[in-house]
Amino acid sequence: MEEVASAASVRAKYAEKLRTRAGVSMTSSGGLASLTDRPPPMVPDDQRPASAWDLQPGVRELFTYMDMRGMARGLLASDDKETEEEVTEQARQLSKSLQVPEFAHVLSCAATKATRAGERSAVVAACAALELPPHAVMVVSDQGGVLRAARQAGSFSCHLVKQLPGAPKNLPADFTAKDCAGVKDAVEELNGVTFRDPDTEIRTKYGVSAT
Repeated sequence: MEEVASAASVRAKYAEKLRTRAGVSMTSSGGLASLTDRPPPMVPDDQRPASAWDLQPGVRELFTYMDMRGMARGLLASDDKETEEEVTEQARQLSKSLQVPEFAHVLSCAATKATRAGERSAVVAACAALELPPHAVMVVSDQGGVLRAARQAGSFSCHLVKQLPGAPKNLPADFTAKDCAGVKDAVEELNGVTFRDPDTEIRTKYGVSAT
């Protein structure tokens, strides 16, 4: 009985922490919504980020999961962005279209190019900006250069396989994920499986969402 009571106490504290946390998760608009039962809302074409066409299915759910676990999300912008304004706008539009809080850190154009070229310095700098040691960061990408930069910086690397003809299926990395659910599995392999009460509510500027 003591073990049961202890577990219930832990769950209660964890649920309360999630209920009172603001700005850490995405929600659907219009009040209470189930993340698992509701399909993603239709996003008008003029509100979709320029890179929306290559987003993997399940990315909203993955970002939500990360937010609920208190993980900081960073963004490596598209390699076709030439100015900091374009990079900032892409990050803003991506958060808006997916209805998730903004990224904790967005790599600059120069840092993006360096990372895609396999240079570790930009990854180390991003970790510093997030106030995290490299070994507490996982870099997820479908590009070999980015994954190489992560490993050389001392971070974990996860190859998220791009579902396109001719895309590499097995790049050197600590983890390989076929989809966003696979990225979640990699996180749980490192950090353990989280639990949440079924009635936990997450409050953000987009409204309230139930897990």
